[in-house]
Amino acid sequence: MLVCFRFQLFVNIYLIFYIVCVIYLFGQSVWLFFCPSGVFGESVSVKEGDSVTLFPQLTEIKKDDVIDWRFGDILIARVRNNNNPSVYEDALDGKFRGRLKLDGQTGDLTITNFRSTDTGEYEVSNIINTFRKTISVTVMSAVEVKSVSVKEGDSVTLHTGLTEVHEDDVIQWRHGDTCVAEINKTCDGDAAGFRDRLQLDHQTGSLTIMNITTADSGLYEVKISSSRRTINQRFSVTVIGE
Repeated sequence: MLVCFRFQLFVNIYLIFYIVCVIYLFGQSVWLFFCPSGVFGESVSVKEGDSVTLFPQLTEIKKDDVIDWRFGDILIARVRNNNNPSVYEDALDGKFRGRLKLDGQTGDLTITNFRSTDTGEYEVSNIINTFRKTISVTVMSAVEVKSVSVKEGDSVTLHTGLTEVHEDDVIQWRHGDTCVAEINKTCDGDAAGFRDRLQLDHQTGSLTIMNITTADSGLYEVKISSSRRTINQRFSVTVIGE
């Protein structure tokens, strides 16, 4: 009799434990299925020069929500108190200056005039809860990239192919996001590490880099614009160390 009682008690305890486990696991599954918080990701491709709107896909922004947009780890835009959008144009040395628009109602972020250097991870998050979404953006070239290889210490000329620059043409050379040389505008190439090593041909717009270093490797872009035309060219420069 005592043995049967103990056996029945053991069975009852086991059944209670089993039921509790099932309820717990079911509850966890239901929570994970319906919970709006979490980490999500998607990928977007865009052509250079185009504009794209990145959507957080929030149903609504509540009064106390704070929605942050980051490029990599750097904060570039924020919505606070449901309708107070801010863009941080000085972030990343002005990388996105004049190219960001943030919707204070939806949190949507529009980026205009995409550049190749805008490729990367964009993250939107609500710091009030655990919502976080990552959007991987790939910027596709709309212009042919010419490859140039040069030995460290040598000079190289990036040719525009023009025989003549018109008087009203504005020519700008960039290394990555940094302006290094211009015609008809001022540009501080010294600040970009090219002090006394750049020559800009005012007749053709071609750029010569002297005593080139491995740090000068990368993407160079020239934009030639006037009321009559706009020409874009790109050069991928590889500096081979000695």
